[in-house]
Amino acid sequence: MKKSLLTALFALTALLWGLSCTQEHGYDPDPGPNTDEPVYEPPTSPLAMKNVEDPRIAEEDGVYWVFSSNANMNDTDYPYEAGLMVRKSDNLVDFSIQGYVLSDVIDSWAKAKLVELSGDPSLSGIRICRPAIAKVGGEWRLYYTVNAGTDLTGDAPSVIGYATSPTLDNAEWSDQGQILGSASLAGTGAIAANPCFFTSIDETKHYLLYGGSIGLYVTELGTADSKPTGSPTLVAQQGDRTGCSYIHKHNNRFYLFLCFEHGAYSDFFMAQSLNPAGPFIDYSDDDARNVATTFPENRILTPYQFWGSKWGGFNSLSVVWSGTRDMLAVNCKPGADAAQPYTLQIRYLDWVSTPKGWDFPAVCPEPYAGDQGAVTDSEIVGTWGYGTLWYVWDNVNNTKLDAMNFGADHVVTYGDATGNWDFDETTSTLHFVATWWGSEHIYLKVNRVKDTDSTAEELPENLVAAGFNANFNQHPGVWMKKSLE
Repeated sequence: MKKSLLTALFALTALLWGLSCTQEHGYDPDPGPNTDEPVYEPPTSPLAMKNVEDPRIAEEDGVYWVFSSNANMNDTDYPYEAGLMVRKSDNLVDFSIQGYVLSDVIDSWAKAKLVELSGDPSLSGIRICRPAIAKVGGEWRLYYTVNAGTDLTGDAPSVIGYATSPTLDNAEWSDQGQILGSASLAGTGAIAANPCFFTSIDETKHYLLYGGSIGLYVTELGTADSKPTGSPTLVAQQGDRTGCSYIHKHNNRFYLFLCFEHGAYSDFFMAQSLNPAGPFIDYSDDDARNVATTFPENRILTPYQFWGSKWGGFNSLSVVWSGTRDMLAVNCKPGADAAQPYTLQIRYLDWVSTPKGWDFPAVCPEPYAGDQGAVTDSEIVGTWGYGTLWYVWDNVNNTKLDAMNFGADHVVTYGDATGNWDFDETTSTLHFVATWWGSEHIYLKVNRVKDTDSTAEELPENLVAAGFNANFNQHPGVWMKKSLE
């Protein structure tokens, strides 16, 4: 891997946070635990944001609806049901629980089907989970997985079905039953789980992304009945750790957000394609089908340690258009602690143009707390923390960020080295040249945000940036932060 200059000594205040950033351009296989950060206490989240696993978000008439697995919620007001949970919001900040849907699917047919597939009449641990939601013509389609337990290695029986409703508000879901089952996929290596519905660019063809730990597959569906019309095509694999992934259309391309699942440290990386069934290629020009023998490198969301905050367990996400920009719904665990309940977060999803002719997805480093207004050129001036989204196996990106100073003369200083920076207020794009790393070009989208991890009565305001290093193919993802307090 390409070497860079030794990092300069730096000191950050308690408001700056840290991502893993070593003294050379290459991943650190054992970055070690934090030794000087304060003890992290998970924030108190509203009930409606807790116990959200596998969130799938949609918008109808200005209202946002989140469908999810029930991550063991059993509250007095919301006793446990074997159904999918529904939440709604009109501002992507405040959510309310709407109850359960499809709670009768298991008993009405799915349990009998799994028993038939497994040959085990005492089969237990059956649950409905891992949904997908899409508007198709004049109806909504809610896809779902039914499986026994959590084993999705190919041995456990599983099915994918879907239901329809004309609306999301006061929905009347009509279950359409099974479209895929483990028996119908026998011999293909595919698993009937984790559905993600999407269409061709012109919306004339329908596709389903699905699969489990063995790999992810895409199959074309009939437009009328959503039944498979062809054989599954392998699009991605990561040993036995391929999790609940997602395909999003942007600028006439298909973007695969691939989950690399390893418990509380699960994360996402990206690959893109001009074709719905791939091949999906990342910024390193690696094929997502071949990552079983390489580390996933093009990270867009990873377990991280900010100064005073810590999040991990990113193992399911979805995207919705807010009317002005893409927004990401994702589940995660505070403290990257497997014992903590999954929490729902909404984040900006920005897009940064690359020299390769396609856009790099940039996930905002802070959860969404409402629009805080535009960023000006003069506000870029000051000290920023800089961190690369490294590969970390069983820890978080957890070292304080490198400090860079952006001067009013548009000179950026890093230790004794200098470079130049510019900021486009129209697109909120920051670009600077890192001469200390061989004149590497870094491009980021900048957002004004509230520090949602703060315990202060009035949340402090920060600038955060997400983007990529155009010259560093192996780990191009970059996050930055500047305190405005």
